[in-house]
Amino acid sequence: MNTCPLEHFLPFFLKIPYPFEDIISSNVKKGDIFILLFRIPIDFCGIIAAWFLAYFLRPYTDLIPGVHYDFALEMLPGMSFFVPFVLATALLFVLLLTFLGYYRFYENYEPVREFFRGLFAVFLWGMLIVAWYALFRHELIFSRVMLLQAMAFSLLFSWLGRLILRIIQVIAWNMGKNHKRVILFGKPESTAVMKKEIEKTPQFDVVGEFSESDLSALEESKIKADELWRCDPQSSKRTAQRLDGLCNERHLFFRYVPQDESLSYARLEFSFIGETPVVLAIPSAPTAWGRVGKRAFDIFGSLFLILFLSPLLFLLSLLIKKNSEGPVFYRSVRVGQYGKTFVMWKFRSMVYNAEKQKRKLEPLSHRDGPLFKIKDDPRITGFGKFLRKTSFDELPNLYNVLRGEMSLVGPRPHLQNEIMDYETWQKRVLMMKPGI
Repeated sequence: MNTCPLEHFLPFFLKIPYPFEDIISSNVKKGDIFILLFRIPIDFCGIIAAWFLAYFLRPYTDLIPGVHYDFALEMLPGMSFFVPFVLATALLFVLLLTFLGYYRFYENYEPVREFFRGLFAVFLWGMLIVAWYALFRHELIFSRVMLLQAMAFSLLFSWLGRLILRIIQVIAWNMGKNHKRVILFGKPESTAVMKKEIEKTPQFDVVGEFSESDLSALEESKIKADELWRCDPQSSKRTAQRLDGLCNERHLFFRYVPQDESLSYARLEFSFIGETPVVLAIPSAPTAWGRVGKRAFDIFGSLFLILFLSPLLFLLSLLIKKNSEGPVFYRSVRVGQYGKTFVMWKFRSMVYNAEKQKRKLEPLSHRDGPLFKIKDDPRITGFGKFLRKTSFDELPNLYNVLRGEMSLVGPRPHLQNEIMDYETWQKRVLMMKPGI
């Protein structure tokens, strides 16, 4: 157990957290995350621009082509109603696209497919506006022609916005930015074919090539990569399991030439690299938007709890100091998501020299495996028993949550010596961020 002196109390709360650092550091590249996030303001602003363009074009547009009748700008709603209406429908459009899954990250961009996806979304959006007027206001919308114009312009602006973002993304790839680092695995002739196919696409860089005889060397290598590609259509089941474990442990996306293998991944996506069909196996982890939502929940939740519980935190600090000698907090180096180590903070519930006593008590552990736990641990102080019974000793973990090292909900943080004794399948727990 590493202890923290009392004078570290102030720096403990003054360090500046980086709320979304853990999101950007995942296998979805930082540039791709920004492209993903920019879709929202583009769609939101596109709806606003579409409505105002339709608003000023409506007096010059006939309801039926060739059949003219008088229509003045004064017949349209005033700005005091129109502006809130436009903002509300723009928000509705963004929420609708979110519900339809149009903001998730995907690689295979097809302009025609994107256009028809947008067409469906805009049609559904328009029907919701008509339904709101009919069911709640019991009247027709102020201008059906203007609604159709707004729907057409919204589709155009949304589609053009996504196309421009894709062009920017491709330009960045061609400039050597935001590339994904790829390790190729398989027979030399298979990896050579795949390497030629990769050269036709701008977003990948091959950082290593390994054959089945080099599998142990691959497991021991420290090559930094984002994805592992198995190029052989057939390989032994044992090899597939070892590759599966390796990708889970290092949080690598796994692409492979299709075959009948059952791997423990949450989602499989089929695509082409050049003319070669491959399958992308995405680890059992939240999507990019899932990580954003979970991180936002952790930030606001931990901030609220720290502020709300601050009187209790101060009182517990005084009682710990009064009950036994030693610092209020203790620090323990733990292994977090993807095997990254961090310093975990807790209220001290044991005597000052508890770590030294642990070595003598290890034979008394009643837990099988690498985890250490004994009943009636003599190192726990009198007030420490109360802290553990109420779980108040874990309240300083909120600081780790704010920093992005832990989550409000997740598996227990692991000690380094415990992880060393884990088998490959047990290390899958490291795919998740540890939680309180």
